[in-house]
Amino acid sequence: AGENVPTVERIVSEGKDGIVKGEPFAAHGANLSFHRAAGDSVTVKWTQDGEEKSLALEPSATDPTKISFDAVEAFDDIPDETELTFVFELGGESVEKSTGFVEG
Repeated sequence: AGENVPTVERIVSEGKDGIVKGEPFAAHGANLSFHRAAGDSVTVKWTQDGEEKSLALEPSATDPTKISFDAVEAFDDIPDETELTFVFELGGESVEKSTGFVEG
């Protein structure tokens, strides 16, 4: 731990307070540099029909305060009221942040 611990304040589509299906979205925070070669990963988890599901996500762009993602096709099949929990494994630290869907 230390000052390089990643923090995620919010995960939202641009101008919204949640993720809009079919739109790109981003995680905003601090110390969010993503290095796939170092083993960093982002996974989203949710429960659907009583079943735990998860999906590895590939960032489209990253910088220390933001990890961007393209629209995720799989989200189209998830009910609107579902809570999504994102797990960021960055630089050996793990941080979780939950968000939900909002209307576009």
